Formats: sequence, structure tokens, C-alpha cells
Amino acid sequence: MAASGSVAAGIHSATGGQVDRLERMADLVLPRFGYADEARVVFADRGGVWATLSILRGTDDAVFDPAELTLLTEIAPALTRGIRTGLLSQVASREAAQPTGPTVLIIDAAGRVVQSSPGAQERLAQLSIPGTDPLSYIQALIGGARRFASGALDRMPRIRTRTPDGVWLVLHAAPLGGVGDRAGDVVVTIEEARPQEVVDIVAAAFTLTLREHEVVGAVLRGADTRIVNLNSRTVAGGCACTTKAAFAIKHRRASVHALVRGRPRPERG
Repeated sequence: MAASGSVAAGIHSATGGQVDRLERMADLVLPRFGYADEARVVFADRGGVWATLSILRGTDDAVFDPAELTLLTEIAPALTRGIRTGLLSQVASREAAQPTGPTVLIIDAAGRVVQSSPGAQERLAQLSIPGTDPLSYIQALIGGARRFASGALDRMPRIRTRTPDGVWLVLHAAPLGGVGDRAGDVVVTIEEARPQEVVDIVAAAFTLTLREHEVVGAVLRGADTRIVNLNSRTVAGGCACTTKAAFAIKHRRASVHALVRGRPRPERG
């Protein structure tokens, strides 16, 4: 949807009422939860996609009509700004912890978790938001991995997400080769994001210029701004000006570190 520029879409409308044509609806949503229609909304701006929304309706409810989808499209820009602002203002609630390494799940063709590494349940719990199913992330990745295997996608799916306790996680999936009852298996890996992996998100959230983006990345990697200035081969003070611009908002340096590393960082003089 994001690639095509579509903001809101109804599954019933998009499929001409044949919602069971979609694997997720046929295998999960209809039989397990009894929902017959879904409206999907993408919250995106020039900085990228910030969130998505799924609204489900049961078999006794009316399907989403064009007026409702138009309303969702019209309110999406305001909600996008709110989501992006929320990302900038949120500070991690957990204490600093040592990285636990990647967690691996193997899901079979029927959507069951058939193997997992130690810590998998803890990672899934970390993804949980009250009233939601953490496997919704996994199901989206599985569908993407199978579309990649069929040639419908040109790259394997990958999600960067921030957990309720303020930790950035990277989730990616890949189809596995197999025969018999192992055909169609997908491996999903969940791990804490390294700081440089979320610099792009932070830069987009702050609407930084390309040069400011480069400077922020260097500073977050621990480079002294004077060294950044020398390495940039700019005129004297040029990079320092860019650094000041990148961190112009009061406490922005500490905020960026908190966003990227999942915990507050004290400012230096």
C-alpha cells in the first residue's frame, strides 16, 4: 500500500467480496477469529512509514464502505504527525540491559511455531501490547517471506519496531528449503537493533537534512564533533555548524540517544 500511495483500503472491497483469496484471512482471521472484513490504514509521510492500523469487523457487521475508507484516508495525515511526535517524546522505561542476542522461531506451513531458541517467549512478550497478539508481527513477516519465495517480492521482509518498554527490535524472516511436512517452513529472527540500524528512523522523525543525518550518525557512533569536522573536509567550523543545527532543539542530543539506544543518555558539557 505504501509503495502504491494508497492510504486506506478495505479487504472486502479490494477482493470483490472474496476475502478468502487472501492467505491471512483464509487461514487465520476468518476461521480463528470470525472477522469477515478488514480496513487497513498506512500512516506515512515523506519520512517513511511510521505505523499501520488494522480494523476488523465480524460477519454480523456491515463491510467497510467507500465513505468510511475516505474518512480514514482524510484523518491519516493528522494521526501520522501524532505518531511521529509520540516517537520523539517517548523515553525508554526500562533499565539498561545487556543484549541477549538474537531469538529464532521456525514456523511451519500451518502457521505453528515448531521450533524456537531460548528466550523466544520473552521476546514475544516484549512485543505484546495489552489487548493485542504479538504474533501479528510474526504473521506479517511469514506472509512476506512466502511472497518472496514465490517471486512476488524482490527482498525478504524486515520490520523495525519499538516495544512498549522503549526497546528497538529488528524482526526479519526467510523461507526455508524443505520436503514433505517441512515444506513451507519460515525462520523468523528477532534481535535488538544496533544504534546505526535506527539512525534512519530518528533522522526522518526529526526531518534532518542529508548532511545533518550524516553528522548525527557519526556522533551516535561516538565520534567527537571536532573529529567529524576534520573528516568531513569542510571549511573550518562548517561541520560544527551542521552539528549545532542537527542538535538545535534543546536536549535533542540526549533525546536522540534515548530513542536509538532505548534508554536516556546524560548530556555532556
